[in-house]
Amino acid sequence: MADSQLRSIEESLATTFPDLQNASPISKLGEGWGSIAVKTNDGLVFRIAKNSVIQEQHRRQVKILRVISTGIHCVQVPFPQYWAGSSPEFPFGVMGYPEIVGSRPIRAKVMSNDQFSSELAKLLLEFHGVHLLKDLRAEDFPGIPNSADVLENAWELVSNWLVDRLSKQDHRTIKDEWQNIINRLVTLPNKRTLIHGDPWYENLIVDNDMHI
Repeated sequence: MADSQLRSIEESLATTFPDLQNASPISKLGEGWGSIAVKTNDGLVFRIAKNSVIQEQHRRQVKILRVISTGIHCVQVPFPQYWAGSSPEFPFGVMGYPEIVGSRPIRAKVMSNDQFSSELAKLLLEFHGVHLLKDLRAEDFPGIPNSADVLENAWELVSNWLVDRLSKQDHRTIKDEWQNIINRLVTLPNKRTLIHGDPWYENLIVDNDMHI
């Protein structure tokens, strides 16, 4: 990214967030298909969305991260202090939070470190104790696909294959159970809840003492 582009982003941040101080100079952290990440002089990270898909993800992340940060205390959680959904300077929005400094742990150190394992377990325990529904509205969550349709399509794909490999009775038993599952999905309400990605060590950062 050229210096002129960084200066333009710096000026746009100052216009969008007038209370922003000690931001200059900014540096580029990375860029992908959907966003650009920059860091200010005083350690704030700003993620600039480049399309409407990422804009919607950022909008959701801002709300959810602010809720999560009140329920997780064992590790640092990015807290979005700055958020603009859309502006002349940033058509697809921008979010900003204090940088969390750390590095990816080395596999050999992780596998033999009881402290790391204990902290990860505590993180997952606190994470699953966060209750989002009282603080967020239904539209703050992504849409849930119709699982019944997915299962019906899956049965169509595997049924003929199973016919050739199971007795008639076994095939009927599996078909009936499959239908029971579909019926439960239709009659029971979908429960929206918080889930996490893979807590693999490469998806975490640690300090010099291997604290998450």
